[in-house]
Amino acid sequence: MDLAIKTSIILILCYIYAFIYSCIVLTVPLFKNLRIQKSKTPMRLLYRRLPLILFNMTLGVLYGFGAIYFFRDYFSSTFPSIWIFLAQLSILLIFDDVYFYFYHLLLHKNKFLYRHIHSIHHKASAPYPLEFIYSHPLETSISCIGLFLGYVVIYLIFGDISIYTFWGYSILRIIHEADIHSGIKSIIFKWLPFYGSTQHHDSHHSRLNGNYASTFSFWDKILGTKITDKEQSDT
Repeated sequence: MDLAIKTSIILILCYIYAFIYSCIVLTVPLFKNLRIQKSKTPMRLLYRRLPLILFNMTLGVLYGFGAIYFFRDYFSSTFPSIWIFLAQLSILLIFDDVYFYFYHLLLHKNKFLYRHIHSIHHKASAPYPLEFIYSHPLETSISCIGLFLGYVVIYLIFGDISIYTFWGYSILRIIHEADIHSGIKSIIFKWLPFYGSTQHHDSHHSRLNGNYASTFSFWDKILGTKITDKEQSDT
């Protein structure tokens, strides 16, 4: 129970960070001037979308609490070596990101799924941080499948899952999602390998057709779904 409560607190703090970041992006002139798309997004839009955002946040906290509480026997509270920690994070990143690309692609290519589920998320053509979780609750739930598969693989390889891996990846995932939805030009992060820049995902929101990857943006280049530099400059 103690680990499950700590997990809930960590997730809540991450969501609070995303909320504060959203308020800064939408109100502070310096950040507004750094937005990739110059269209104005008023704070009242955030308030209107807050009920669904809060519902999905609650789902996220409940899923995190439930995963640790009901599967606590599979988790280790001992801090692993740095190499095991990084190996487990890498496994999660690979499974989560590859799953996301193909799942995201399906949500766009299947007209029924797009119309009834994913179109909610794309009400934001010029997104701000918290809109990473402004989506249909079913989409929020099914998006966790890649993570679940990653945890299964980690358990099969290592015999247990470090709770620190769970916490670390949860924090990194929320920070990354808030960043690529911020609408703020990536200055430093765009040079990091395996990160996926804000520009890459912002173009996806503005054009809807292409740039389906999240972290491993090279999937779009390999599979022919990358928005070209000329198309990005048109947004």
